[in-house]
This record gives sequence, structure tokens and C-alpha cells, in this order.
Amino acid sequence: MPFDDPACFRVDHIPVRPIHWLWRPYLAFGKLALLDGDPGAGKSLFTADLAARLTRGGRMPDGSWRRKKANVLFLNAEDALDDTLRPRLDAAGADPGRVFCLGGVQVGNADGAEMAFPGCFEALRRAVVTHEIELVIIDPMMAFFKPEVATNSDQVMRVALAPLAALAARSGASVLLVRQLTKHGGRKAIYRGGGSIGIIGAIRTALFLGRCSREPDRRILAMTKSNIGPTAPALTCRLAEEAGRPRVHWLGECDATADELCRPASPDGGPDRPTADEWLLAALADGPRPAKELQEAARAAGYCARTLARAKRRLGVVARRVRKDGRALWQWSDPALPHGAGRRR
Repeated sequence: MPFDDPACFRVDHIPVRPIHWLWRPYLAFGKLALLDGDPGAGKSLFTADLAARLTRGGRMPDGSWRRKKANVLFLNAEDALDDTLRPRLDAAGADPGRVFCLGGVQVGNADGAEMAFPGCFEALRRAVVTHEIELVIIDPMMAFFKPEVATNSDQVMRVALAPLAALAARSGASVLLVRQLTKHGGRKAIYRGGGSIGIIGAIRTALFLGRCSREPDRRILAMTKSNIGPTAPALTCRLAEEAGRPRVHWLGECDATADELCRPASPDGGPDRPTADEWLLAALADGPRPAKELQEAARAAGYCARTLARAKRRLGVVARRVRKDGRALWQWSDPALPHGAGRRR
């Protein structure tokens, strides 16, 4: 007997579609993403830096290369556009012609229009479609939900986020929600964000931006979860001021996790230890060293072989085959030093 319910269909009628990435594996096209962090951790600086890299094309924070330029849309409820957001974008080198803002000089009131979901959803949809937006940044997300929305309710927040998820899926845009952490501490990053656990349950990739306790200007970006791809290594950056404007300088990978960023720093380093890039440069500062010796030292310092290999590739460390004590071995050198010239492997 045929079954004619249009809401029911066989799985073999569903075409398989691969995940496409705006920034692999951190932000996927057509999906919701989340960025958690304490107030003052640098979340808005990070989003400005990310927008700049996407709009101008070039190197991403993890060292990967993006040639295609993208349009970015901000919904920002806290930072004035003229004296805060625009200067940060300029300092980061953004293409301002590719950055759009939904709202006025101080977002929260756009020519009298209500800037809260679901009231502003249609305006957001039109902006994404009209300007071919590839990344939407909503900062902070809780400011765009009315007080009567029960943000601590799993069911309510899943329903509230459903239109954003549908917009992302239909337009192909990546939507990054920025969220503050709760006041009380915790040892699991997945539980630290404000509101219901249903929020992080509804998104596909979640990031956590945390401080290094012994270096006030250093931050670590780690992945809390990913339902659609691999968990990426954590990245370290330093916040610096240039010409009176704060900027983000990326330093490479580290082995910290989002959960570690929620815990007090341990005396032996933990998340505060140098990145693999910094460790390798320091290890090569006095001259070339045998590759095997470096690999063993890196392992003892807590850096796995894959992390060390990626650092070597990012830094352009030179490897050449030499003879020592009558046997051949591979030797690594810092390319910035005079003895760094040689054949790469």
C-alpha cells in the first residue's frame, strides 16, 4: 500500500552534500557557530580581526590561506560603530566596503526599528541576501532577545534559534553568536556560557576565548565542540596596541583545551605555556639541531609530533640532511638565521 505523507520520505532520496567551510574547521557555511568568553577577554577584537581577514582575503589566524574575499554583517548591541567598531576594523586592515552593520551608529535602535528577535529577523534576512553575506556576527547574542524570552529554557532557546539556523541553511551564510560566560566558575567549557545548555546544543561549532593568567595580554582560542568536523588545535594570540588602537597578533598553535581554560593555571604551565611555534623558535635560537633530538625534547615539553610538524611548516623551518660522526641525519634550522639556509624537507 503506497504511503503518500509528503512529510515522510526515504533516506535514499536525500542527496549527500559535503560540508563547505568559511574557515575550516571553525566556521561552516550554512551553520550556526558560537564564541564564548568572559567580558573583556577580547571577543569583539577577535570578531573584528576575523572580519578583516575575511574581507581582504589572505592568511587566517591558524596560518591557512583564504584567497576568496567575503562580505561580513555585524549586529552589535554594545560597541558604537563610529568610535569603536570602525576603528578596530581599520586597525585590523579590513575592507570597509565589504563590512555591513544592521542598525544605526549605536546598534539597538535602527531608525526606530526594534532590534530584537523575532522583530528584526526579516531585516536580517534581507540584508544577508541583498549583500551576499557569508558571515553574520551577532554580538552579544543575548542582547537581541527580549527580556520575556526565557533564555535558561532549553526548549525556548532551541525554538528561538531555529529561524537563525534556517536562515543560515537557506542563504549559506555562517552565523557566529557571541556569548558571555556565567559568573560562577566551572571546569567544563560546554557548561560555562550564559543561558540554556540548549544554545550550545543547537549550534554546530563552538569556540572558547580565554585568558592566560600569567600573561595579561595573551589569549587562547580553543574549540569546545564540533558536530561537523575535527576538533582543531587551540590557537594563541597576543593583544597589542598600535597607534592607540588594539590589534590581535596570532602566535600559532598550543595544546590547551577549552576545559583547561576554565581551570586555574597549574604551576607547570598548562594553557600558559609557550605555543609550539614559540617553543620551536627558542629551541633553534642557538643554531641547527638534529630533528630527532628536537622531536624528543618537544614530546617531553608536552607538544605532540603533529603539533611540532605543523609549527615547523608554518615557520618555514629548514631541514637538511647532514653527516655527523660518520652517520647521516636530518637537521633543522631557523630560516631567519644565517645558518638556516638549506634544502627543505
